[in-house]
Amino acid sequence: MRVPDSMPTPAAKTMFRGSLQLTAGLRSIAGMGTVPLLLVPALIWGLLSGEARPQGDEDAPRTKSIRGHVAGPDGKSQPGAKVFVRNVKNETTTILVTDEKGLFAIFGLEPALDYEVYAEYQQFRSRVLAISSMLKRYDNVLNFKLEERAVEEKPAHVPVRMQSVEIPGKGGLQFAGDWYPPPDTEEGRFPAVVLLHGSGETRGVWDTFIQEKLAGNRVGVLNLDLTSGEEESPGGAAAPSEAGPDQLDALLKLLEATFAWLEARGTIDPYLIGVVGTGLGADLAFLASGKFENVRAAVVVSGNLANVRGVAERAQDFQPHSILFLATQGDESSTASIAGLERQTGYPRQTRVFEGSSSRGSEVLAEIPEASDLVVEWLDKRLR
Repeated sequence: MRVPDSMPTPAAKTMFRGSLQLTAGLRSIAGMGTVPLLLVPALIWGLLSGEARPQGDEDAPRTKSIRGHVAGPDGKSQPGAKVFVRNVKNETTTILVTDEKGLFAIFGLEPALDYEVYAEYQQFRSRVLAISSMLKRYDNVLNFKLEERAVEEKPAHVPVRMQSVEIPGKGGLQFAGDWYPPPDTEEGRFPAVVLLHGSGETRGVWDTFIQEKLAGNRVGVLNLDLTSGEEESPGGAAAPSEAGPDQLDALLKLLEATFAWLEARGTIDPYLIGVVGTGLGADLAFLASGKFENVRAAVVVSGNLANVRGVAERAQDFQPHSILFLATQGDESSTASIAGLERQTGYPRQTRVFEGSSSRGSEVLAEIPEASDLVVEWLDKRLR
């Protein structure tokens, strides 16, 4: 059964009519009686293109198609497997079923949207593949191999270990932070999450979030102080209320030193770093995502488009990606800013604006439980 993502486009209608005609023809020729509709994608395999357009209208917009093959753990074709096609923007999912040859296909998709696709059969599941709107590919062929899903057991409670650390910066300056190391095991390197507070705050605003959401997981957590690095500033001083391009550049150098510090731990994978920021920290998280290869995922809570514009324009090879944007409907300036920031962000990306609240920055995570849960879910999905 297919649950439509949206109203069909003219191209999709044309293709559907063609599918019915082809099915009717096969019935009459082969005398097969009723042909299951779930087999139609396989029957029209190779006859229809993802670039199909309505007849007589060569100027109509192209539509996107996704088709492919699902193999079982033994490498053989897997009939009856479910293929999930998720519309990232609308958060709706179309479910397809493979035919006797393990084939599936869907046509008439909106090309300007992003999709996530994976396959399942009984206890087996494939990896998730992404179809980005930034790639001008209208016919997308995806092949999946199913693997047995591991049952994840929640680790036993581990006492939280926190170490006060200093990150060496340029010019002999030291930057304060709280370090929560990953488990002390011999299982290789772990991801790390860097937390960046907002203007007028100290790193203490993250304490509850760390204890409730991150502590005890298989990840290192660095709660960083965003003082500007001035020698007279104590480690617990609040970040300044305004951040110009020069200060943002200086703080980005701090992040660069931070990534080097994390790599030197030996237990951290330097290219599995998540950066979560609120307010001023959100601006830094956005810039870090586009500037440093170390950043695999970022979360921007109440960012400011005007603050980052100048720095982003000067940066070379600036390509922000993998960002979750959060704001509240009552905070109109942040809502407008994250909309502008999202337009500059490559896939994967996601935006959530919470209604019925005007919270800003760290207050969003403190007052809206769903927001903090989304942050953890985003990091867990990307830092693998």
